[in-house]
Amino acid sequence: MACNPTVQYDDFTGDGQTTAYTFTFPYDNKTDVQVRLGTYPNYTYPAYTTEYSVDAANPTIVNFVTAPSGPIRIFRCTPNNVLPATFQAGSAIRSSDLNNNFNQILFVSQDASIRSVEAQSTADTAYTFSQTAITTANNAVTTANATIATANAANATANAAQSAVAAAVFYEPYADVASIPSSPSDNDYIEVNNSTGIESFTPLTGLPSGFVGEAALTVRLRYTTSNSSWNWVSYYANDPESRYLKEAPFLETPQTISTSKVIAANTNAGLMGPTVTIASGVTITVGSNSRLTVLS
Repeated sequence: MACNPTVQYDDFTGDGQTTAYTFTFPYDNKTDVQVRLGTYPNYTYPAYTTEYSVDAANPTIVNFVTAPSGPIRIFRCTPNNVLPATFQAGSAIRSSDLNNNFNQILFVSQDASIRSVEAQSTADTAYTFSQTAITTANNAVTTANATIATANAANATANAAQSAVAAAVFYEPYADVASIPSSPSDNDYIEVNNSTGIESFTPLTGLPSGFVGEAALTVRLRYTTSNSSWNWVSYYANDPESRYLKEAPFLETPQTISTSKVIAANTNAGLMGPTVTIASGVTITVGSNSRLTVLS
């Protein structure tokens, strides 16, 4: 069974004009009738006499000096520090004194019950606020995570853009290795059209292992003052057709090759059978990046 304590207060809404309000609960002394204005947690408690008082002619009416606005609660707060009547040994016991004492006990217990109910309500409200705060915090974490993901994506985009800018750098052309500037500035970008001899050039950092420069290969370099060196960037074939599609001189056979031959660099050559004979002391030299094919 639910506990429903006797309500010892009356609630009103002030309009800023009305100064007199009628309440319904009993009390012992006029100063036990108190007033609370406003809403939680910003309650205010006007002072008795200077800001409000119980009407002398109508003991269930509170008169305000200044008409209040907003929520108003008129309630009872019975003091429990002094008994209305104290009995001495051998003295007469009057029913009115007993009633006054018991009324005080009743009023104090009723006031306490009401305050416990209000305290529970306040606790419930605080719990609701805490749950809302937790939800808000969780939403904030979700939003923060989404922001981090967006920032990471933006960083990746920025890195990609930086790479694209690097790829779009203008390389100043130079004819050959001998014309590479000897007094470059930081972040100078150059393109050496004929890279013959680049493998012996200094200072050069990052040259691919085994790379040999030649007229058909263009090399890109970047100078940095941090290491006082040209730095390898890339290379490409400046005339792919001449590099990869060579004229292929063939030595027709059967015959005996009686003189030494040299297959030039970047050239393909072939010997056709069915019989191929190389005379004693004769050599065939295959140049760099060249191929000799024997068909028999």
